[in-house]
Amino acid sequence: MFGIEIFVPFLIFLPRRAKIAAFAALAAFQLLIFLTGNYCFFNLLALALCLLLLDDQAIGRFLPKQKVIFSSEKAASWLEKSRKAVLVPAAILLIFLNCVQITGTFYRRNYP
Repeated sequence: MFGIEIFVPFLIFLPRRAKIAAFAALAAFQLLIFLTGNYCFFNLLALALCLLLLDDQAIGRFLPKQKVIFSSEKAASWLEKSRKAVLVPAAILLIFLNCVQITGTFYRRNYP
């Protein structure tokens, strides 16, 4: 445990193979903690950060090869439309929830 926590993070700053080794050690460590303890979603957040250590070539090994159906121009326009279709409702929802939270902070009800 101490070896992974103290020495493995230094592998992050080394070349590609060391980063992949750091990913494997840190991800395995987080999975072991996940199986043996209850830290809510902390382990999932740590695993998400570990994914940033992998480059495209390492991730490409695990993803299936897909055929290119769209041309690059069509794909770019479709991606932009789908991005807007997701981000605009998400932004509206987040703004609404923040307004509710802020309003609730300033205007508290006094229950009898």
